[in-house]
Amino acid sequence: MSADLAGSTSSSETICCPLCVDAEGALLRANPIVEAWFALLRSRPAMALLALGRLVRGGTRAFADHVAARTEFAAARLPYDETVLNRLQQARAGGRTIALVTALPKSWAAQIAAHLDCIDTVLVHDGEHSWRSGGDGSVLERRFGRRAFDYVGRADSPAWAHARGGIAVTAGGSAEAAAQRVPEATELIVRARVNWRTWLKQVRLHQWVKNLLVFVPLVASRRVADLEMVRAVSTGFLAFGCVASASYILNDLLDLPHDRLHPTKRLRPLAAGTLSIRSAITVMTGLLAVSVLLATTLPATFAEILALYSVGTLGYSLFLKRIAPLDAFALAGLYTLRVLAGNAASGLPPSFWLLAFSIFLFLSLAMAKRHAELAQLNAAAVDFPHGRGYRAGDLQMVSQLGVGSGYISVLVLALYLNSPEAAALYRRPDLLWLLCALLLYWITRLWLLAHRGELDDDPVVFALRDRGSRIVALCVIVVLLLA
Repeated sequence: MSADLAGSTSSSETICCPLCVDAEGALLRANPIVEAWFALLRSRPAMALLALGRLVRGGTRAFADHVAARTEFAAARLPYDETVLNRLQQARAGGRTIALVTALPKSWAAQIAAHLDCIDTVLVHDGEHSWRSGGDGSVLERRFGRRAFDYVGRADSPAWAHARGGIAVTAGGSAEAAAQRVPEATELIVRARVNWRTWLKQVRLHQWVKNLLVFVPLVASRRVADLEMVRAVSTGFLAFGCVASASYILNDLLDLPHDRLHPTKRLRPLAAGTLSIRSAITVMTGLLAVSVLLATTLPATFAEILALYSVGTLGYSLFLKRIAPLDAFALAGLYTLRVLAGNAASGLPPSFWLLAFSIFLFLSLAMAKRHAELAQLNAAAVDFPHGRGYRAGDLQMVSQLGVGSGYISVLVLALYLNSPEAAALYRRPDLLWLLCALLLYWITRLWLLAHRGELDDDPVVFALRDRGSRIVALCVIVVLLLA
């Protein structure tokens, strides 16, 4: 295919022929209306549900208008297809007229045109009976005439039946097949197919390590040799992993506007426009279904805890994460629920000492996570974390709360080691006092690294990669075996 759309040719016919770009199908790597609905769901859930009613009764135009009137829109934050945008800028520099064709509200389309500074005119269709239908009533054909415009859009768009030529955009697949399907196109842009690495990044598979907490009751009660318990807890581990990954997808959908302002979160697949919202919702639904199926094979108490965890993560994504320091308490509670789920799956009774220890330790880790995020914002000279209840000046207070909570967890461990329960489980309980020293060292080192700005935004993942943390874990195992 030859690319003559940028105005490099001297043909006056090409220069006079307008170039019409489909906003949703080519220029943007996101659907702003759907994203705005998720933002509305986060800020005003009742209005978001009302918008769905508008969709059923009035169609997509009524839905879009309802959502647009109740949300903010920032054209500069949208993920644009850089290749398409480059072609438009080249064509505009060559003297061609660029028309933006979209189903977005007029005010939003105008903002996009003003932001890009290469759009001459905006054509807004109703989203119901538009040029997408391929009929004689096409917006483009009525405006410019049949075969009197070039088109930039998806390779499967019916608008090609009316276009003279243009640029076809396709997501993955065979370039040859797309070229045969759109013989009118003079150039083909093939977007990279979403691969498994992208999905692993989106579902945060590395975060599944947190779900290993369900095995803590087995280890603490020295029942790791009971194969039936191990099988049940392993099933619970998978169920929690699926729910956690689904919650990460939902969290990213709700956080899209804020993630795009974050120095690192803007690179997440949904924020960057690498993944479509439709595919993300499909995978999220599938993960929840698998989790439910796994939970049905375990005791009812486990299913209840898993349901409570799911509600907790939903509440955290919708509003708890914006309330400081309730967000950290919620994270600590979600960690502790994993431990309780291990009790429920294995049939072991919950331990007062283990739960008390877990709550304070996990609160310290949650505070460390917030400290790392605030440190990043300090480095970027941002005062208010977007979508959070903290300010950059809260850094010192967060560290004090986190260090104090971590040290309290060491105190709880020390009290447990002096209890009859510890004496009954271990032949050499005196050796277990080394655990207090190891935990005290690890917490102090963790917060020292956080103070230096060397801690990643998730302390659990950091601990897995950190050599010092792995050495401490090995020492803990040796002490437990000796005791």
